[in-house]
Amino acid sequence: MSFSSKNRWWLLGALILAGNGLSQEKAGPEFPNVEVQVSFVRPGELKAVATDATSKPGVQPKFRFGKGKSTWEITWSFMERSDFGDMYKFTRVGPPEAREREISQRQVIYTGRETVIWQDEEQRIVLKPRPTPEE
Repeated sequence: MSFSSKNRWWLLGALILAGNGLSQEKAGPEFPNVEVQVSFVRPGELKAVATDATSKPGVQPKFRFGKGKSTWEITWSFMERSDFGDMYKFTRVGPPEAREREISQRQVIYTGRETVIWQDEEQRIVLKPRPTPEE
């Protein structure tokens, strides 16, 4: 099969446009309506708080929780949409009053179901579907 020079440029242009369309198709999260939920699991104190984790362009989401000197902070960002799910990067910063401030990062793939980000003897932090408002 032989292509003239003009036909090759058309073919190349079509391939570039098709590639751009595919990359734009995967630009945002597949599962956009999500929330971060923090459950405190200390003995005698089971409590949960949540915040909207919906990804918004140009916004660095931040969530602070805890009491007084034991306040924690979580930040996150949507990284990319893959064939396996939506990839998020989370950073958790421990209490500012602690001797050694704890900083940890996790990357998780969210597939539309509750996904554990961190869990220890005091906290359970998950990414989960945001409840839809009842109509």
